[in-house]
Amino acid sequence: MISFKIKKQLDHFLLEAEYAFGSGVLVLDGKSGAGKTTILNCISGLVDPDEGEVRIHDHKVFDSKDYTNVPTRDRNIGYVFQGYALFPHLNIYENIIYGLKARKKNIDKEKVHETMRLLGIEHLSDKRTKAISGGEKQRAALARVLVTEPDILLLDEPFSALDIETKESIYPIFDRIKENYNLPMILVSHNPLERDRFADHWIHIEEGKVRG
Repeated sequence: MISFKIKKQLDHFLLEAEYAFGSGVLVLDGKSGAGKTTILNCISGLVDPDEGEVRIHDHKVFDSKDYTNVPTRDRNIGYVFQGYALFPHLNIYENIIYGLKARKKNIDKEKVHETMRLLGIEHLSDKRTKAISGGEKQRAALARVLVTEPDILLLDEPFSALDIETKESIYPIFDRIKENYNLPMILVSHNPLERDRFADHWIHIEEGKVRG
């Protein structure tokens, strides 16, 4: 079970959001600036809520009442940022294993290559980020978090920077991830087509409030 109950004062409104789900994909949709990414950041520990509680698989990682606040690095979260956050000085394989090194986890080369095969990027191992497409960068960013075996996957508008043709090639890969990983996910999107395609659960955020 993933659950969050968050209050956070932002510049123009008070963000108040609450939800719980056990599996599948929760889609957060709403206009830009509605507070969707702040919810992800509060769950991940990058931002501290003013009040509330966050639980990941019933393990409490934040509670304002008893001052629980588990560091981001210890929450076992996979976070795919909107800009992918790949390192240009590393090749794709090095980017993918970076998360394992950062968490001081063993590098299982076969598992890494298996993940790259699943996402269709094994042939890009030696390429630098400047030599690959936006869709390939996104798949590399997904591989980097999946190899760490996270308890939850957070995705901040992962398709927004892609053109329509690239999106159509990426959507089936995301379907494949859903099928192959028993992994709860929270997907931020403002695209109703993505919501309808991927959402097992859905909430609409409007100026920091859950409207649906």
